[in-house]
Amino acid sequence: MIEKGFDQPGEPKALRIKAQAGRKLQEVYMPRYLIVNADDFGRSPGVNRGIIKAYREGIVSSTSVMTNQPYFEEAASLLRDHPSLGAGVHLVFTAWKPVLPPEKIPSLVDEKGFFLPQEALLAQPGRVDR
Repeated sequence: MIEKGFDQPGEPKALRIKAQAGRKLQEVYMPRYLIVNADDFGRSPGVNRGIIKAYREGIVSSTSVMTNQPYFEEAASLLRDHPSLGAGVHLVFTAWKPVLPPEKIPSLVDEKGFFLPQEALLAQPGRVDR
């Protein structure tokens, strides 16, 4: 038997779970967390500054990094300066330049080596190389 409930007045802010194992009833308190993630780290100097400011003020707890954007190197440096800022990868397939050389993915890029717009990618017929 598992019974779930949320904290009552005077209890810690946590999810309370009662679980019966055999004849013994146990209560486990699981803390609740709010994770605020800031998207597009590396897109521009302003985005980078805004994310770091929000992190320093305790608003943001993590960010997702766009490695193919013009200000990725700046974002990487800022992450080194703020090691407790959580970071993940924001995969980008429809904007800016790929991380791979364009000749390795010719069906995804234009003649200048930039990703094709999403509409152009969706309009292409599918092909599976064997």
